[in-house]
Amino acid sequence: MCEKAAADAGEFNVKQWSTNSSSLKGLVAWVRRTVPLVWRVLSLLDWRRNLWSSATVALCICVRSSCDAWQPVLTGAVFNLVNGDQHEVERESHFLYFLCSWTFGCSGRLPLARSVILGLMLAAVLQSLARVLGDGVKKEMRNKQNQEMRIAMFEHLLAQDQAVYDTIRQRDLVQKVELRAMNEVTEWVWGIASDIVKLATQLVFLFAISPLMTLAYTVLLPLVEQIVRRYFDSSLRAQMRREQGLHNISVSVVNETVQMIRTVKCFSREDKHVALVSLAASGIAKETQNDRLRSAKQGLAQLLPDITQRSVYCFCLWCGLVWMERDFSAGDMTAYLLLIQQVGGLVQRVRHQFTELQRRHDLLLDHFEFMDRTPQIRSGAHAEEVQGDVEFRDVEFAYPARPDVQVLRGVSFRMAKGQMTALVGASGSGKSTIAAMLFRHYDPLVGAVLVDDVSLSQWDNTALHSQMALVAQQPLLFDTSIRNNLTYGCRRDVSDEEIEAATRMAAAHDFILRFPAGYETYVGDQGAQISGGQKQRLSIARAVICKPRILVLDEATSALDAEAEGAVQDALDTVMVGKTTLVIAHRLSTIRNAHSIVCMRDGVVVECGTPKELLAKQGYYWNLVKRQVCTLDDLSGFNLELDQHPAVEASA
Repeated sequence: MCEKAAADAGEFNVKQWSTNSSSLKGLVAWVRRTVPLVWRVLSLLDWRRNLWSSATVALCICVRSSCDAWQPVLTGAVFNLVNGDQHEVERESHFLYFLCSWTFGCSGRLPLARSVILGLMLAAVLQSLARVLGDGVKKEMRNKQNQEMRIAMFEHLLAQDQAVYDTIRQRDLVQKVELRAMNEVTEWVWGIASDIVKLATQLVFLFAISPLMTLAYTVLLPLVEQIVRRYFDSSLRAQMRREQGLHNISVSVVNETVQMIRTVKCFSREDKHVALVSLAASGIAKETQNDRLRSAKQGLAQLLPDITQRSVYCFCLWCGLVWMERDFSAGDMTAYLLLIQQVGGLVQRVRHQFTELQRRHDLLLDHFEFMDRTPQIRSGAHAEEVQGDVEFRDVEFAYPARPDVQVLRGVSFRMAKGQMTALVGASGSGKSTIAAMLFRHYDPLVGAVLVDDVSLSQWDNTALHSQMALVAQQPLLFDTSIRNNLTYGCRRDVSDEEIEAATRMAAAHDFILRFPAGYETYVGDQGAQISGGQKQRLSIARAVICKPRILVLDEATSALDAEAEGAVQDALDTVMVGKTTLVIAHRLSTIRNAHSIVCMRDGVVVECGTPKELLAKQGYYWNLVKRQVCTLDDLSGFNLELDQHPAVEASA
């Protein structure tokens, strides 16, 4: 399974790698695809606003590159001092002669030696100063840019529709907006710029010393590497992508196991997850060991850049030794060979950096595709005070993740201002979807949802949601204190008296005081350090503190015991007075005071009316009530009311 998934994941990447072949056509295609991506990264860095900082870093790069190139020249001058005379040094080391004339004078070898030492020291000092200054400015600029980009990316993430969170895994979303890839590419830009400037500077010096040898070097090195890499690269790159695919699957299994650790331990299926990771690991081992020829090619390919570089270097050395008797001085030959070594290292680094950019290409592409995603649900401009009239008008809907499965079909009903409307029906009938659409997590495909006769698409989301509250069936709390969780939904300052009154109403005050830190107790990740019933009572208290005009209760008391449920239900009855309330319930005892009931089945409203009207019809709701009356003994007053209903008496 892991191998197949990795192969499927690797198939696209191998195809992409084959496009990036070492041929000229592949190189041009890669440049055309990569340059816009790099330019997009550079545009995010806002170079114009950081012009002086960027110019300072660029100047420091130029100074460091010049110092790197001058050090071999000055070293070569040492050999001229040892093997030549003053006139030879003056003739062939013009920079040294210029430096000498301004320092110790040029009357003999000792002043020239002092000038060489001074030149080397000056180059080292300038190089160090340029590095410190450039790195400091670059770090300050990067920190400022990272702060701005992090805020912009997080705002963009929060602005996305709920459909994005439904269709993309959580860890993939985090990966798309993380700054690690951006930072790496930013460092890549500065690194490649520095190396290219150094490479160009040193090539200029090489051409100045020996144009013919430098021309041979610059032609032979790419040509030989082109021939060798063309044979080795394709299969090795495919193998690397398959190994990376298997590694990603292994990491995915580990992440999912950690997130679902309670379920794993509950069913004692640690062995299953260990087997999955082991399968991925064995696949990686198989990819690297099952083919000796491929392994040998991989080992040889790792040596190829160095072998090629050394071969061309030795050839140029041989040419220099042959020609040294004619035109070369010892200093020139020394400077040339030192420069050649530096150029070889730079070529290797530039090649490695372009390989890293190729490796990050897909990640950056996913990042920018996500950043270019435009939310379909946009906030309107209507920001009046909510009165509480709600209407669903011929609503049809299917989740974006499952567009072929229609969840709501022609749903129409009204919620009167200040009254309680109950939604009942089997699981999967669309009740929670209606609650989600009321908060405009989704827009209907057909029809409209209206609040105070104004479509939700025209309401300002912030203004509307500040007057609404939700108590979910599975409430989640933030990893902060109880107090902060309780006041999370309020944009105003909340007094301690209001908090205590709300928690007393939700039957939460007593258990909060039993914690050593009281209201300052941290609840852990998603409220993991408190029980489900405690989380639900805190969620109810949070809704009470918000003082909403529209209240949605999605199985708000499902996690409470019978005693707590009775107390909380009485409190909710008090809270719901004067508020438009939508109650989603399976236990019909919780909706005995509902003004109207909407019965859902398979995404369709099958019945709608008051409890007495629906009981008199002896339809869908009547059957639900009869089923619960026959199986439950805890309906108390509701049960008695049902027994006294004429329709039930007649059926008996």
